[in-house]
Amino acid sequence: MIVAGEDKRRRYRESGWWGDKTFADLFAVNAAAHPERLALVDAPNRADFAFGKPLRLNYAELAAEIDRLAGALVTAGIRKDDVLLVQLPNISEFVALYFAAAKIGAIVSPAAVQYRSHELKGMIGVVEPKAFICATQVKGCDHVGVAAPLLDGILLMTFGPNPPVGALDLSTAAGDEAALAAHVAANPVDADDIFTICWTSGTTGVPKGVPRSHNHWIAVAGAGYEAMKVGPGDVLLNPFPLINMASIGGITMCWLTSAGTMVLHHPFDPGVYLKQIATERPSLTIAPPAVLNMLLQNEALLASVDLSSLRVIASGSAPLAPAMVRGFQEKLGIIIVNVFGSNEGMSFITGDSDMPDPDKRASLFPRRGR
Repeated sequence: MIVAGEDKRRRYRESGWWGDKTFADLFAVNAAAHPERLALVDAPNRADFAFGKPLRLNYAELAAEIDRLAGALVTAGIRKDDVLLVQLPNISEFVALYFAAAKIGAIVSPAAVQYRSHELKGMIGVVEPKAFICATQVKGCDHVGVAAPLLDGILLMTFGPNPPVGALDLSTAAGDEAALAAHVAANPVDADDIFTICWTSGTTGVPKGVPRSHNHWIAVAGAGYEAMKVGPGDVLLNPFPLINMASIGGITMCWLTSAGTMVLHHPFDPGVYLKQIATERPSLTIAPPAVLNMLLQNEALLASVDLSSLRVIASGSAPLAPAMVRGFQEKLGIIIVNVFGSNEGMSFITGDSDMPDPDKRASLFPRRGR
């Protein structure tokens, strides 16, 4: 499904902003080049908020899981441009599902795990999904029970133990390799095809679906990669849900561009987050301004945690305090990158190369191309 007009597609390619690669293409290159490199790490407390043991997958293992899921989706009747309404926490299966959908040309519409029947009913009415995908175990909610009454003719697919009767168990479903290969050959995915329909926060009304193509997401990657000075094989800690600009356009795109390691976190827990920084040794992460303010002001906490691996922390969603940006840089040698982004638009990003002065970096954004 391509919604961009031919003139825009041509102009953006001529300008160099858009290209011809999809998410699946970029991942395939990484997996072929670095099959043994660690690709994806689950949160250590995964069993507390979802199910199963934390996974640590290298690129070859993640590629195999993506192919299995892609084959299972095709076998279940999912076709190019079909919408998958997905409600999952930050677990490795969610990442694999994104790339499985990218491979077969399906569209992922991710819903926040906090959403219940009111929000889901509205989303279903808008995107008319072919399937609803959730976990059988999520702390605080029976997602299957909430969604089931809304799924009139919509396929139910689940991850986790004890799948309900009639649901496709994506944790164990085997894919048909021949059927997958035939589908991919017959249904090429264009970089301008819509890949996601993410949702606005709904602060001024009901959440609104925002279609974004592969090119929409990939075009964002360059600014983040440059501002955060991401390098090949970097380790990135992702504490934001895999449903929005910060998580997908920020950390996930930098991970995909760098062929690095993405460490997942969910829900936001300062203790677990700091432990992951100490044990997984990320170079880059993101965090809300309030958390960074709290951390900088707590001398005892700072003295008890090892942040030495961090080069950069991206932050946004609320104004940054100049004293906080300066404090991290002067006390800890960590650059705070200022980010403003939204699901329905592009991102504004200010790194230290754009604005060396930390006080000004807290509030100013560069105008690209000037």
